[in-house]
Amino acid sequence: HELRKKSRSRGETAQLPTTFQVDVSAAEQGRTVKETRSTIVTPMMHTDANTNGYIHGGVVMKMMDTLAAIVAYRHCRSNVITARVDSMEIYGAVKVGDICRIKAIATFASTGSLEVYVETFSESVQAKKKVVSAYFIFVALDSNRKPTRVPKLQIQTIEEGRRFEQGRLRYEQRRREKKQKQEKQTQDGFKNLNDGGIAKHVSKL
Repeated sequence: HELRKKSRSRGETAQLPTTFQVDVSAAEQGRTVKETRSTIVTPMMHTDANTNGYIHGGVVMKMMDTLAAIVAYRHCRSNVITARVDSMEIYGAVKVGDICRIKAIATFASTGSLEVYVETFSESVQAKKKVVSAYFIFVALDSNRKPTRVPKLQIQTIEEGRRFEQGRLRYEQRRREKKQKQEKQTQDGFKNLNDGGIAKHVSKL
């Protein structure tokens, strides 16, 4: 199987320019957290800042999404797309001249999606601090841009097991919320249909 992947903006399919062979047997066995974890470190410039010298939140968000997509791609070995961002926490701001360090790791995988946890740190001469964290949910796509199976996530440490279990709970909560939303939409649809029928009947009186 030959797959390609290139850099992407949020909401677009992630692809890389390099062509390589996919090990199908390895995909069936799954991949470890260590295999796919990724980090980027970059200085923050004036071009990414507002007039007060703080880096725009959208700039940081894009870097987090890009790094999370790299982790998802390494795990799935296929095109991936950001489906959702969960539990974003903002603790502080990044300033011009700071060193921005972003770390991303896979935390949970179901058969249909992969959760990636991303942390962003700001480093200055005075201190290093966490400024943003979030969970990015990805769906793997096949060559026809249709959802495809996500490889298993192999757990090797107690900490990875703890994160996996927490991810499973978040996954189940998202499924419950989705089901409740669908049920509400169905109920609202019936209500609108009934209300429309009553209005039509009344108009004939």
